[in-house]
Amino acid sequence: MATSTCLWLTGQAGSGKRTVGRAVAADLNARGIAAIFIDDEAQNRYLAPGDEPLRWFCETLLANNVTVIVAISALHQSDREDLRSTLNQFLEVFLDAPAEVCAQRAGRADSGFETPHAAELRVPTANRSVAASSAQVISFLEESGVISDASA
Repeated sequence: MATSTCLWLTGQAGSGKRTVGRAVAADLNARGIAAIFIDDEAQNRYLAPGDEPLRWFCETLLANNVTVIVAISALHQSDREDLRSTLNQFLEVFLDAPAEVCAQRAGRADSGFETPHAAELRVPTANRSVAASSAQVISFLEESGVISDASA
């Protein structure tokens, strides 16, 4: 059993959003749970610019019992609060790594990212594997009742 959910992965550039997001989607798909991963590259390629087409896409997938894993930095707390208020099944997952680690991974500093105040889950990614980070997200989904152990 699974409840469709929008997992919005937040964090600075280089925190692991794309890598962990793909791993979570693959883990869910391996359990037989319909899940799709979208990042800024996919948004730019397949959707019109701006927030509204992405929200519509997420709402459409959620209505069809597909879990959506979004790895697009909503830089500002106000952006995330707006998403939370418009997407009913919204869960924020904060991928947390120090700025210097993120800058080394991304090849640049990420300016303007506001640390989340109300993320449902914080995943420290500086010194852990992608598999461990993905497993933490999957465990959270199980504990929250979004997916069940029977899905495994």
